[in-house]
Formats: sequence, C-alpha cells, structure tokens
Amino acid sequence: MKKLILAILLIIVPLVLNSCSVGMALSGSEQRDTSVFYQGAHRSFVHAKTGLPSHSIKDKDGKWIDTYIIVKGNEPSAGRAIGHGVMDVLTLGLWEVIGTPIEAVAGAEEHDRFVLYYDQEDKIERVERFHVEARPVDKDANLNQNEAFPLTPSN
Repeated sequence: MKKLILAILLIIVPLVLNSCSVGMALSGSEQRDTSVFYQGAHRSFVHAKTGLPSHSIKDKDGKWIDTYIIVKGNEPSAGRAIGHGVMDVLTLGLWEVIGTPIEAVAGAEEHDRFVLYYDQEDKIERVERFHVEARPVDKDANLNQNEAFPLTPSN
C-alpha cells in the first residue's frame, strides 16, 4: 500500500509542480504605486517609488518625458496557486483542462499608460493617462481583417 501511495505521489507531484494553472497563478507583477504621479513631484522621487519607466526621452528643450505602463489584474496569488494545486491532486491532473483557461482569463492584462512630462527642474509638469481595456486574444483575428492592426474596436 505504501508503495502504491509513493508511486501515485511520484506521478502527481511533478504534474502539479509543472502545471500551467499553478505557474500562471504565481506569475505576474506587483502593481506599482501611481499616487506619486502628481504635479511637482521630483523625477528621482518617482523613480524611487515606482522603478524605472518603460520609456524615457528628452524633448527638444531638454525636458524629460517618462512613460510608465501600469499593469492591473496580474498580481501573483499564492492562494489561487494552492487552490489549483489541490484541485490538480484531487483530479489527478485533469483540473488543468479547466484551471488553465481560468487563469488565462484572470491574467488578461488591463493596463494604464502614464506619460509624465517634466520641467527644467525635473519636476512633473503634466501627467497624461491612457487606459487600455483587456480583451481576449483571437489568434486568427488578423486573418479576418484587411489591415494588420484594427484602429477601431470590433464587436
């Protein structure tokens, strides 16, 4: 009996550790603090609180323009990972058929793009925010369209 349990564990444990839903629940990135994106905040303070921007350039007047992409809804969750792991064990790995699509939808990334314009003293002069909704990815979407990237959302 002990050998049977050990054999089952040797089969199930690697499946759980390599399972997609568990890995997807543990992956992701912590959401950055955007409360420091206010007029008058110094550039070094913003970098210290939020990390380096995704893009950074100087305009023709020598002023910095930083772009941050803030991902929402993609934070790692140990609780979800444990839940998926338990379900993998209880269903002998069949949970992956359900759990992976659940995590794929849960991990759909909604994000905001913040463009920070600085003055000559490296203090925020203006903040622009662009919100991008998460949409399911249709792998054949471009096959059904005349242009590579649609400029208007389709229903």
